[in-house]
This record gives sequence, structure tokens and C-alpha cells, in this order.
Amino acid sequence: MTGRMRDFKLKVYPSLAYVFVFFAYFLLTGRHGSPGEAWNRLPETNMFIFLIYISSFVFLTAISNLMYSDKYKAAWIYYAAPLASPGQLLMGAFKATLIKFFVPFYLVVAAFTLFMWGPKTLPDLVLGFVNVVLINLLFAQIFLRKLPFSSEQNIRQSAGTFLRGLLTLVIPGLIGLGHYVVAGEMWLVGIFALLSVAAFYLLYAKYRETSWERLEV
Repeated sequence: MTGRMRDFKLKVYPSLAYVFVFFAYFLLTGRHGSPGEAWNRLPETNMFIFLIYISSFVFLTAISNLMYSDKYKAAWIYYAAPLASPGQLLMGAFKATLIKFFVPFYLVVAAFTLFMWGPKTLPDLVLGFVNVVLINLLFAQIFLRKLPFSSEQNIRQSAGTFLRGLLTLVIPGLIGLGHYVVAGEMWLVGIFALLSVAAFYLLYAKYRETSWERLEV
């Protein structure tokens, strides 16, 4: 459905370009003089941390639009399926969004980072990936409480989603700042990664066990 629904694609695919636009804007409008000088000095900076966490915008956009559809009445099929809990559907939608939209995009980000900053950034790329997935799972845990494509989007819902999403975008900034502080320190990156994996496992198990009673109608 994410590949066939025109409205969904029109909302999600532009976010792929926005990431590089934002990155270029902050890079070229910095304090490094001309754009050429800024580009030449890029390997001396840790701007790849910013690029990693701004890429979460792609995943956040896909997740926040996953519940809406103009054919929402077809969602009756969910209730006809023999499922003990809707958590399996919610987690399946999360995984599908991760594999289809974020992983290919993150591979491009990783390739650019390795080319520009070298193999030393590989541990940070791994940590960044885990953290971005964790951020989005937390976002889904809080806000994605409706079955995929089962709700009609109206003005009131759009406003609420925007405000909640705006608050949630603070989280990538805070986690990214923590990553920026430990970047380059292998043992600190390793500890941070273990903590992130543990948090992801706990959230994954909790979200997958979401009951019918906890769904928003």
C-alpha cells in the first residue's frame, strides 16, 4: 500500500530530498567562508553526526502518515483477521516502513559519510542507525496507536499530529548531541550502543504486545 497510495508517496518522498537540502544549508551557511572552503574543511568536522540524525526526518514522516488513508473504511479487514493482538500489525508496519524507506536512504548517507570522513566513522554510523530506529520506535509507541491506513485525516488531526511531531523532534536533537559528545571515543560509543540496543529491545517487546484496548478509534 505504501507503494500504491499516491497521497502517501507525495507526503513521504519529498522528505528524502529535504534531508540533503537542510544539510547543504547548514554546511554552506556556516562560518567557514565560501561554500568551497566549507566543503574542503568538511572532513575536519563532525558534521556527519548532524547528517545521521537529520535523516530521522524521513522515517518520522513515513511513520506519522502511516495511519491515514482516503480509503480508511476498508480497515474492517483488520478486525476480521484472527489476531490475538494488533501489536503484530503495528510492528509489521513499522518494520516495513523501516526496510522500504529508511534503510536504503541510510545506506546512501553511510556511503557518503565513509567517502568523506573515512572508515573511522563506521562505529558512529552503527550507533546512529540504532539510535534513529530507537527514536522512531519511541515515536510509534507514543503516537502510532491506529492500524495502518485505517483513519481519515482531518484538519484537527493534522494540527495535533504537527504539534506532537514538533515536540518529538526534540528527541533526535538531544540524542544526537549526546552522540556528538562521545563521537570518536570507541569505548564510549560502544557503551552508548549497548544502552540503545537494550532500550530498543524493551520498546520493541512492549509495542509488539499492544492490545486492542489500547488502540485509538
